Parts: sequence; structure tokens; C-alpha cells
Amino acid sequence: MDKRREILTWTELSRLIDHLLAQFDKPYTCILPVNQAAIIPATMLAEAMGIQQIFLIFVQFPLDIHRQPLDPLSIELPVFSQFPSPEQLNRHHLLLMSDHWHTGREILASQARLEREGFSADCASLYFDPSESRLEGSAPLYYAARTVHDIIYPWQGSAGFYPKVVN
Repeated sequence: MDKRREILTWTELSRLIDHLLAQFDKPYTCILPVNQAAIIPATMLAEAMGIQQIFLIFVQFPLDIHRQPLDPLSIELPVFSQFPSPEQLNRHHLLLMSDHWHTGREILASQARLEREGFSADCASLYFDPSESRLEGSAPLYYAARTVHDIIYPWQGSAGFYPKVVN
């Protein structure tokens, strides 16, 4: 069954950012958007919080392309093609940012890598979809809204780009 798609306006996006901001209970000094889709929300958060350090993490699971998303035999080995150096992250309070937490594996893989390198980071997402989370009990520490729908962000709709729904 195809998921319903919701088109988000810039005003609604600003409200989601405000809702996230109200939840933060500690100061962050660096935001790490996970994959390109999180760049705009992360930049909006950084601007609102006065954060000047933003480093993109790009992670994929290329060995999974031939398996169904919830296949228990899928090989979940992340490949990071972009990741900040430890020197860039030293002395920062880190916040990982996602636009939409589906399975959570990209942001959780990023968090695990940071922990292996001796860093701690909290996770935030605009949207959280608990129906697709692959690790029981996993959820972002902060999220603006829950949804089971596909979201079309303002920068996608205005360009005529609508993401492909993967079944």
C-alpha cells in the first residue's frame, strides 16, 4: 500500500524547527546533518541557535539495495563517504540531525561511529515514524512530530521534485 504524501510549507517547517528548539535541554555547539536531506533543517536550527559549526555526514548502505527494507538477512554495513575529522569535533557538544527518522539506521550508524571515535551525540529529527524503526525502542531524543506519511519538503515541491517512494 502506498503511503500518503504530505506537502510541507516553509511556514510549517519553521514551526517544526521552533518545536524542536523548545525541547533542547542543553547547549549544542555543532550540528551534524545526516545525509543531504537534513542540510536545510540543520541550517535553520543552527541559525536559530547561533551555531556556526555544521559538518555533513553522508552514509549509505549499498549492500542492501538488493534486499527488501525489512529483510532480516539484510547486511547492514554502513559506508561513510563523508565524515568530519576528530579535530573538527573536539570540544563540541554534538547534535545529529535527520529530516525524517524512518528506520533510523543512518543516524544510528553515525551515532555509533561517533561513539567509537570517543564522541557523544544526541539525535534530533523533524519527523519520527515509529512504524518503520528497525531497532526496538530506538527513537530520536528530540523530534518535532510523529508521522507515518511521506513528507514532501518545501524545497522539493517548489523544484517539481517529488521523492520516489521505495516499497
